[in-house]
Amino acid sequence: MAVVFLAPVTPSTTTPGSPFYEQVPVRIHGHDTSWPPVLIVAVLVVVVGGLFLAMVFLRNVRATLRAERRND
Repeated sequence: MAVVFLAPVTPSTTTPGSPFYEQVPVRIHGHDTSWPPVLIVAVLVVVVGGLFLAMVFLRNVRATLRAERRND
């Protein structure tokens, strides 16, 4: 058997705040143009890493071509 205790309900003495739509600006067809900092760091890591790998690849190709020229 369950026992339920009911507390008396008193009316709120504080005034209600402003409506929700006044606290949060709404742009119907708008979008946020700012990128989160984590996304910016991720993009920088990918771009810098890609440039580094491209330089390493091109140096290896150049060294291979020079070695082939010397063997001919």
